[in-house]
Amino acid sequence: MNKTPTQRLQEKLQKIGITQKGLLLYAYRELKKRDPKHNGYDEYEKAENEKGNFTKFLNGDRNYRSDILIIMEEKLELPMCYIFNDEKVEPIFKNKGLRYIASLNQYDKFVELEEESSKGSKVIENWDEYDKNILEYIFEYDSIEGLRYLIDKNYIRMNNFSYTNDLEFNKNMSISVEKGIEKALKMIFKYDDTELFNKFLDCRILLSYEDKLPEQINKDFLSAILESNNIFNSILEDNKINLNEVNEYNKDTNTKGLFCNPLLYVLINYVLQCPDKYQSKIKKILKYGYEYNNRVLEYLKTLKIVQDSIIIKSNGKIYSEGTVYTTRKLYGNLFRPNLKGQPDITNEIQKLLTKIESQVNSIDLGTQNLLGGYSGKEIFRTKDKLYKEISNNKTEYEFLKYMEDCGFDKVPKYYGQKENKDIFTFIEGENIINNLTNSIGLSKTINIVKVLKQINELSKKKLGDNKVYVHGDLGPKNVLFNGDKVEGIIDWDDVKIGEEHEDLIYVIWTWLNLGNYDKNDEKTFENICEVIEEYNPSNELKHNFADKMIKVMDDRLSNTSTTAQSYSRIYKWVGFSKVWVELYREKITEVIG
Repeated sequence: MNKTPTQRLQEKLQKIGITQKGLLLYAYRELKKRDPKHNGYDEYEKAENEKGNFTKFLNGDRNYRSDILIIMEEKLELPMCYIFNDEKVEPIFKNKGLRYIASLNQYDKFVELEEESSKGSKVIENWDEYDKNILEYIFEYDSIEGLRYLIDKNYIRMNNFSYTNDLEFNKNMSISVEKGIEKALKMIFKYDDTELFNKFLDCRILLSYEDKLPEQINKDFLSAILESNNIFNSILEDNKINLNEVNEYNKDTNTKGLFCNPLLYVLINYVLQCPDKYQSKIKKILKYGYEYNNRVLEYLKTLKIVQDSIIIKSNGKIYSEGTVYTTRKLYGNLFRPNLKGQPDITNEIQKLLTKIESQVNSIDLGTQNLLGGYSGKEIFRTKDKLYKEISNNKTEYEFLKYMEDCGFDKVPKYYGQKENKDIFTFIEGENIINNLTNSIGLSKTINIVKVLKQINELSKKKLGDNKVYVHGDLGPKNVLFNGDKVEGIIDWDDVKIGEEHEDLIYVIWTWLNLGNYDKNDEKTFENICEVIEEYNPSNELKHNFADKMIKVMDDRLSNTSTTAQSYSRIYKWVGFSKVWVELYREKITEVIG
């Protein structure tokens, strides 16, 4: 005659000398000891109240809480499934079970589990009587020590980023957990465990990632890094790595390369999209990046890769993600943000970005990918030439050729096209990453206006009817300086034929920053007058100058996509600028025209 679960439980309880209520009392008392959040109840009262629910569980009428069942299994020295199973079955893990081990969250218990086997195979690599594996229980019971053990023993590891979130057992590929990678990372971030983070993820794979980023490197992942303390700080550490570990065909086991964590490349570009939230983290990353670049350049000198800021090995290249190669051999990487869009950043962060851009772009080599400002376009140089994505703007090619014929050297020379790239001379100098929050200063503004005057005078000679070549984005990021001296104006991709006042007003507007509501209004007006006096415009150009200023501002806003990240900020900046013009309209008309 088959016995009921209640009868089988009673037989087991009699053998160990305890009643059913006693079993409940033991379980709830142990739960309070193991988890302080359960301290709010009286275990005697709880055991009395739960008798009915537990009886229904034994009768198959309801489920029962797993944390209590685990403690009962420990006391009974028998998995609960055998209370419900009338057949005599050998437990896969004697008297304990995978679930029980995971619930203990003790590293040494997993060491013991490693030694257990059943029917010739390791218990840890198989499923239990509930058809569940150890990974599932580790996630269910938040067993960080279990996760640590599996990672230490190389049962699980993100040796390669993939486009799936499932986590597989390295020693039994049939064991997997759906979204297991996401769950493992979530647990690691919860405990802010640097050791587990760096063991679980092999970020070196990102050194050669050329396609879209894998699924795991997403907004949630990057936010979790920024919200952490220990893990975030561990990313800001230099790494010396044997070259044979990062070069597939290199057998040199003695030489090491110097690397920063390639996650920084992704992290900085993400964090600059939300600068208000992560101001301190941005500054920390950029300061580390600048100092790291100095260290890696010194280290490359010791390897005789770099000498006096020149890569002296043959076929030297710096790729867009910062990796330094010579003849297909990876030696290290540089920290280099590759900005897309114009972030709303403080003056301090702007200066740090400018320093890093100048630092990286100053390196001379065979082929070098350059930091392309905010354009996001692929740009690289070979010695004295610069290669950019083709603009197919005939006006640009016409303008640059004409300037060269005139002997004017403040714009690049255009050499034609090769392999789907426009080719120009490379102009040495430093630019300013303008964040639309600070005036650049009067001296530089006057010097760029002097160069603009020369360009416009030459343009009018060619085009007639007082028409000129209009740059369209003559902000500080597109002008290269040596001190206050203008070395050249770059990025003529969108040049068009237009009116003389357009670039002049754009320079006045952006370089003196009329949209900065903290500025000294009267001093700003005086500076505008001084700039215009230096330019020496015709009466026709000065006529209705305030209206022309408003028109240039409106055009800037209308040419910005409403879906662009920077639209809201530009909308406000244009608004503040127009308010200033209206407040000073009478004086502008009286003094300028």
